[in-house]
Amino acid sequence: MKHSTRKILLIVGIIIFAIISIYVIMSIVNSKGEILYSTTYSFGFGSRRIKIYENGAVYDDTEIEDPNHKPNYEYLKTLTKEDVDNLAYRLKNDANSESIKEYVIQLVYGVNEFDDFGNY
Repeated sequence: MKHSTRKILLIVGIIIFAIISIYVIMSIVNSKGEILYSTTYSFGFGSRRIKIYENGAVYDDTEIEDPNHKPNYEYLKTLTKEDVDNLAYRLKNDANSESIKEYVIQLVYGVNEFDDFGNY
């Protein structure tokens, strides 16, 4: 009886270890990390907010003529490590916030400006 009890305890221990390991791995993968850059772009009829996280994840929120708008950031894309490193370098070494905003809009959206409705 002792032998089968040990097997059961070993199996239960392995299952618990596997569950905890999966949880830890998933929390690391899903972690956005710290916000590297955040700004708001205004356009004719509203604004577009953007957050770029250290892991390269980009989220944005668009508001068009809604005074009761509550931010609802949605995943947009993931920047490459090189893009994140270049942005971090610019943030550290460029004091001109407008040039950084221009760089980010080109990097993330591929345009120089939005139309009156925030389209790109």
